[in-house]
Amino acid sequence: MNRALFYRKFGLPEQVLTLECSNKLSIKENCIRVQMLYAPINASDLIPITGAYQHRITLPQIAGYEGIGKVIQAPKSHQQLIGKRVLPLRGEGTWQSLVDSPAEYAVPVPDYIEDKIAARAYINPVAAWLMIKQFSPKGKHILVTAAGSDCAKLLCKLAINAQPLSITAISRSNSHIQFYDKYAIKHINQYDDEAIKYFASKADLVFDAVGGILAETVLNHLSNLS
Repeated sequence: MNRALFYRKFGLPEQVLTLECSNKLSIKENCIRVQMLYAPINASDLIPITGAYQHRITLPQIAGYEGIGKVIQAPKSHQQLIGKRVLPLRGEGTWQSLVDSPAEYAVPVPDYIEDKIAARAYINPVAAWLMIKQFSPKGKHILVTAAGSDCAKLLCKLAINAQPLSITAISRSNSHIQFYDKYAIKHINQYDDEAIKYFASKADLVFDAVGGILAETVLNHLSNLS
């Protein structure tokens, strides 16, 4: 019996998600079937449920884009995956007990990575890595918004290896100061307009995930735009 969180209409996740139980259909050719162990809740999971991307989503849908599970069925070409932990990518929604996904996109998880870490190893780490790869912080003063998010924290840690001149992180809460102090990263509060204007004027490169008034303030005070 498969248990899955469906949304059959768009809206607030707590209002439109429903838990449904049913027997799983036969597995498709060249797919694996994964018994899910963990599936995290990410903003990228919740936003589509609200209808923000409804132009490319066909309802009904099962929520969830990442997670980790153990392979219980596989085609002959991927029998070596049976019993292994994998990230089941580009398949069904991961907020269910059993997930079918293309065998060719399954990412085996090394034994030294624990389940709860591996379950979050796709969306935020890849996004942070791609941003750093595309826009190198080397030799630059960089500014990062939404600094309370896992993605921003990963981005800042990766940026350190690229040898920036400085990193300044902006978040709504001061609860992240200890994390950024550990890496000698300047932290400022999102509501400290004067500090934001000052550090924006010094920035060579900005990684913004907030938009709105904060992004406008930063943009209007940039001296060197990247």
